[in-house]
Amino acid sequence: MADIVLVNPKFEASYWGLEHALPFFGKRANVPVACLPLLAALTPDDHEVTLVDENVEAIDFERLARADIVGITGMSVQRARMKTLLERLADQDVCVVVGGPWITVKEDDFDGLADVVFIGESEETWPQFLREWQEGSHHRRYEQAEPTDMTRVPTPRFDRLKMEHYLLGSVQFSRGCPFECEFCDIIVIFGRRPRLKTSRQVIQELEAIRVQRVAAVFVVDDNLIGNKKAIKSILRDVIKWQQAEGYPLTFFTEASIDLAEDDEMMRLMTEANFVTVFIGVESPNEASLPARNQEVSKCPQGHSDRQDSHDSERRARGVVRHDRRVRPRRRLDLCVPATVHPRVTHSARDDRDAGRDSQDPLV
Repeated sequence: MADIVLVNPKFEASYWGLEHALPFFGKRANVPVACLPLLAALTPDDHEVTLVDENVEAIDFERLARADIVGITGMSVQRARMKTLLERLADQDVCVVVGGPWITVKEDDFDGLADVVFIGESEETWPQFLREWQEGSHHRRYEQAEPTDMTRVPTPRFDRLKMEHYLLGSVQFSRGCPFECEFCDIIVIFGRRPRLKTSRQVIQELEAIRVQRVAAVFVVDDNLIGNKKAIKSILRDVIKWQQAEGYPLTFFTEASIDLAEDDEMMRLMTEANFVTVFIGVESPNEASLPARNQEVSKCPQGHSDRQDSHDSERRARGVVRHDRRVRPRRRLDLCVPATVHPRVTHSARDDRDAGRDSQDPLV
């Protein structure tokens, strides 16, 4: 049996973290990263797992020194803190492993500081590593040969997190995005073919987060509507669950701007109780979009910028007309901040740290 501690390092204060607003709500962090509770679910029962999110609690380094395995995850904006933690653990007699979005796109950044590195998804490689560690035959580098089969992903162990300290819960319906935005790490990590969980998995995840007395949930899919046909089927089942349970959850998510052209999708999202959608708009200048492979953000043919903006707002607000069968809600908000999209890779904008990367299931 291994004593395992998995650590999510502290984020620096930013627009996205809401650090200065959180005290008004009595919370310490806005949303938990998806990887910690998922890795706990992927760990066999004969191991002991402790989850530590430095954004809600201080790290007990004496506790880390007593562990057999310490895992550190992190996104690009956490890389400095990741390195600090790895350097502090260097002289401890523990097996130090590191994974996550940052090391996946910049594998050599922590050379000599970790015993084991995980590249990309880890639903298969994490259990493999634990088996080989017990046998004394583990490798230094792990990378899955194939993308994760999302229909086999277990329900995350939200009960291992201190959920009372988060403003929102987090769940995941799918991974991947069909677009090719040049600055984004999502297609590097998850690919361009969206992969979805089954409706049964999604409902089990919603039940698990509800048990933690969470009412507002961020659906962390990097583009919820990447596979429109498949997600519509899931949304219909989520609607049935919400109606049967009395609408216990309110959802937030992010999606591409073409959502505003799909009335059925917005109607289903509204009936499922999605209230806000984050839209990343990299530039209001259409001429600059091809350089970023951002064709999806262009206005439909025959529409002016002004007309397209008006039509998108009309559609977004119009689909949420009152329906006695659903919880009253007047509109689906499309949230478009006036900033560069936060998901950046090292090669694209190494020094642009305004934001957070994907909420992905990496070590």
